[in-house]
Amino acid sequence: MNPWLAILVCTLLLGALLAITARASKSNKVAPETARKMVHVGMGLICLTFPWIFSDVWPVLVLGGMAITGLIAIRYSRLRNSIGSGLFAVSRHSLGEILFPIGVAWVFSMSKGNPVTYIPPILLLTIADTAGAIAGTRWGKHHFNAAGSVKSIEGSSAFAIAGFLSVAAPLFLFSTLSAVTILSLSTAIAIFTMAVEGATGHGADNILLPVGSYFLIDYYLGLEHSALWLRVIALVVLLVLLLVLHKRHALNGAAILTAMLFGFAAFMLGGPASLLSGLALFIVHLLVQRTIPKERCVKYSIDIIFAFALPSLFWLAVSDGLHLPLAVCQLGFISSLCASVAMLHAGTMLFTGREGHAPGMCLVKTLFVAAPALLIRDLPPSYLISWCTSTLVMSLISARVFYCWRGHPHDDAPDTWWKVAILSLAASALTVSLTQLLCS
Repeated sequence: MNPWLAILVCTLLLGALLAITARASKSNKVAPETARKMVHVGMGLICLTFPWIFSDVWPVLVLGGMAITGLIAIRYSRLRNSIGSGLFAVSRHSLGEILFPIGVAWVFSMSKGNPVTYIPPILLLTIADTAGAIAGTRWGKHHFNAAGSVKSIEGSSAFAIAGFLSVAAPLFLFSTLSAVTILSLSTAIAIFTMAVEGATGHGADNILLPVGSYFLIDYYLGLEHSALWLRVIALVVLLVLLLVLHKRHALNGAAILTAMLFGFAAFMLGGPASLLSGLALFIVHLLVQRTIPKERCVKYSIDIIFAFALPSLFWLAVSDGLHLPLAVCQLGFISSLCASVAMLHAGTMLFTGREGHAPGMCLVKTLFVAAPALLIRDLPPSYLISWCTSTLVMSLISARVFYCWRGHPHDDAPDTWWKVAILSLAASALTVSLTQLLCS
């Protein structure tokens, strides 16, 4: 098909979709959220045809740019209450409709229109996301707060089931993979994307789901059966562990899913030592929660997980870019968590009204989180000793700085956790630099 003709047809279909849903919404035949989901599904179905009507990437980029421009114009003009009423009638704030065409165009440009790597992400975005929303709205009874929105266990479960089918069906149709490979790959991606969808809000999943699932599929296609099942087992074990212990820790639903993703990333990028260090931090949290009266316990959201994850995963993500051995970056990861646990200890002292930050107990917690570093065999003992000494010193300094800097002991605003993230990254960077200097 001529690309310009295809662009015109897709544009007309999108306009017709908006007009139909707007009429249905304004006549009260469908609820605003239902009309919005109708647009969501309709846009997704149109996008599913792209591999067969576009042979180049540029028409999809042009169409995506036109869609973004048109949707922004509708959103911020009088058209919002006419042709845009089916999409913008909901009261909650969301950028999902703008991020949707960005995610689709991004995935198409990376996949070059290959159905094996293009269709599953779009189905996840279109079918699985909608299935989760419908199930959560109609049957959701066990709710949890995500970033700016409310999700449910029932909705997340429906997303996982639909997500599995969204990946498995196109792989059976368009690839030559064995059934076992498709089963393991689809399971891993369904669980992973369920966690992403459950932890995000404001429509951010409209770009995170397609782009993230594309990268996973593209990477997983080159793995053996055993490697794929290892990832499935890791995801399931982490999720089950966090759910079974939900009455003993202070993480809400979104934080549980984010913590699972953090543990999975730590294991995949940094190996057993990194995962065990993260689990040690979690154990410290469980023990501390037992010392706090129930009436004073608070629930933490994804902010606290980001405060740990961003500075620690930084080391594992930039190993090649910094030209550092993986073993050194693993120590950087663990150093960051050691600083985090020291600051959490100081924060607990403030929260419970105890004087000082108890450096003795702070050292014990830091050593417990640092202990998995002994599993790293690629470094000489002298290097590990220098690293451990530097880690203990920097963790104590971080705890003291945070104790003085945090502010009101009951302040759990996001900037509190950004302070933890900044100090953790600074402490781990100084620890690695000091260790390198001592051992050079």
